[in-house]
Amino acid sequence: MKPVKRIEIILPEGEAEAVLRALEATKVSGYTLIPSVAGRGDRGTTVRALGHLDNSYLLIACEPPQVESVVE
Repeated sequence: MKPVKRIEIILPEGEAEAVLRALEATKVSGYTLIPSVAGRGDRGTTVRALGHLDNSYLLIACEPPQVESVVE
């Protein structure tokens, strides 16, 4: 095992593909994408919908030196 940093992102499902392409360019150790998530945040409550109105949850595991490039 090696130490990794954990980054969590909630993003509109329609943007997930572009974010994953950018993420692949950073050579991250791994990620998990969970489509159609719901919750509550500073913009209010989100509910599960159909299509591009859904949110996705992206969990990224990367090596500590990669954090800055992943966040950018």
